[in-house]
Amino acid sequence: MKFKNLIYAFLLITLVSCKKEFLEQPSTTVDAPTSTVNSFRELTPEENFDWATQKEVSVGILGLTTKVPINRTLKITSLDGNAVYYTGLYLMETSSILKIKVPSAVSDIKVTYGAIEKSIKIASGKSTFSFMPDVVEVTAQ
Repeated sequence: MKFKNLIYAFLLITLVSCKKEFLEQPSTTVDAPTSTVNSFRELTPEENFDWATQKEVSVGILGLTTKVPINRTLKITSLDGNAVYYTGLYLMETSSILKIKVPSAVSDIKVTYGAIEKSIKIASGKSTFSFMPDVVEVTAQ
């Protein structure tokens, strides 16, 4: 008897819980296009349209003079570290400008040199990295 009741309860729950969800009808008030295009060759982009998916960024590295030469790996990546834009052995006292290509949508990059790790902004295709640590001003309350 208990087994029959269990089967009835299972069937009841299964049949009641399955209900059809109706999708909303798409709106019919969409504006009609002003012109029709029959092939890809007929498409014409605006004259100022930028086809590039990457941009070139000049990363200025400000060297730091040391008593002993320090050579470490300099690595420039995306903020999450998944995309690597540059990797190379770099002498800390050398100042230079590295040109790298990054996706057009990228506005910040991460530069790692040994234990030094900084996130820097890209502005007008330029960015600057310094080995000096960022100083945070603390005010007494």
